Amino acid sequence: NSCKLTLDEFSKLTDESCQHAIGSITKQALLCEKAVHYLLEILKKRLKPNEQTQIKETDSEYYDCALKSAMNTKGHVTRCNDCQPCAFFNFLTNYWNKNIDAIVQCTRSSLETIRKRLQQPIRYVGEEVIREQVRNPLFRTDIVLSIPNVLVKPSLDDMQSQLNKSANSMLKIGQDIPEWYHAQKLREITIKEIEKQALDEGEDVKLAVQAKAPKPLHK
Repeated sequence: NSCKLTLDEFSKLTDESCQHAIGSITKQALLCEKAVHYLLEILKKRLKPNEQTQIKETDSEYYDCALKSAMNTKGHVTRCNDCQPCAFFNFLTNYWNKNIDAIVQCTRSSLETIRKRLQQPIRYVGEEVIREQVRNPLFRTDIVLSIPNVLVKPSLDDMQSQLNKSANSMLKIGQDIPEWYHAQKLREITIKEIEKQALDEGEDVKLAVQAKAPKPLHK
C-alpha cells in the first residue's frame, strides 16, 4: 500500500487485524475440531461391540489405553499405541498439532511480511551493489527544525517501539483462541505423568511440571 501511516494509525490497524484474525482462526479451529470428532464417530460405528466399549471419553477415563494394566509402567509408558483407544487418542493429538502448526506458520508469515516490508531489497552483482525499486515509506514522519538540531518525529526509537508492540500483539493471538477439549485433557494427562515420574525419581514436582509441561498456545 502506498499510503503512509502515523504510528497511531499503524497501531489501530494492527489491533483491528489481530481481532479479525482471532475471530477467523477461532471459527476455523472449532469447525476443524467438530469435523475431527464427526470422523471419529463414523470410525467408531465400524468397530466391533467389544472394541467400542473400550473407547471411553469421560474425564476419569479419557481414551485410556486398553492394555495399560498389563503394561510395565516402570518406564512411565502409559500407552501401547496399538489398541483402539490409543489410536483414537493419537488421531486427535495429530490433528490438534496440525492446528497449532497452522497458527504458528500464519503468525510467522505475518511477521516475515512486515520485516520484508521494512527492508530495502538489495542484490549483489560481483562487487557492485544494486538496489531494487525503492518502496514507498511505511510510516509518515516530519522533519522538525529545532535549532541547532534537525529532528525526525516520530523518532526511530518510537517507531521501533511501536513495531515491537505490534509484533507482541501478533504473537499473543493464540492467547484468545480457545483450545480443543482434547488439548486440555492432553495437558492434564501429561502433567499427571510428569508428577508421577518426579515423585518416583525424588525430584521437585513443581519444578518438573514447570520445566516439562506443555505450554499454552500463545507461549
